[in-house]
Amino acid sequence: MKLNGQRIEPGEIEAVLLADPSVRAAVVRVVGEGHSRRLHGWVASEAVDGPVLADRLRQRIENL
Repeated sequence: MKLNGQRIEPGEIEAVLLADPSVRAAVVRVVGEGHSRRLHGWVASEAVDGPVLADRLRQRIENL
């Protein structure tokens, strides 16, 4: 699918999230319509420090 002029594959992003050893489950969806569409991701994790995990996952996704 296209989002902001870029081709996005939610399944690829889910795979990157699931590659982290502390992530048990991940879901990625496009939310909204028209110009307000955004990519949202949810994870279930064993991590104790959520903000640290969120930063680590963002860095992995940005490197796609």
